[in-house]
Amino acid sequence: MRTWRSKWLRLPRQLRYLVVGGLNTGFGYSLFALSYLSLRAWLPHMVILVISHVLAVSFSFFTHSRWVFTDTGTSTWRHVGQAWVRFQVSYLGLLGLGLIVNAMLLRYVTPSVWWAQAGATGIGVLAGYWIHRHFVFQHATAAKPASP
Repeated sequence: MRTWRSKWLRLPRQLRYLVVGGLNTGFGYSLFALSYLSLRAWLPHMVILVISHVLAVSFSFFTHSRWVFTDTGTSTWRHVGQAWVRFQVSYLGLLGLGLIVNAMLLRYVTPSVWWAQAGATGIGVLAGYWIHRHFVFQHATAAKPASP
């Protein structure tokens, strides 16, 4: 009998990325909302955005490395450590992208920090898949043929 994980890993990587990305996005956006509502009287929203981003990245690394870009049994702690460093570096780039998009949306599109962050999140999801696939988890994707 197959375990739920083996069934899950048979799904196309892109579908797994979208599902896990939805979980991560929900977690990250909820964390931002909770942080913003709790801290807005004391901190600017961009500082709150950075704090919530850093916390959400740790959760996201775990879910991406275990449920999307897996390496079936050949990963070592060294590979995990290297992927973690690449993940953190890639999220610095995604954070920068998010800050720029957020600021542009606030300036030119909407006065709402909620809608600006939602728009920045959507753009980050698209950029994140490409970065994770080709830079962060390259060891895992090189070990297996690409999903259709």
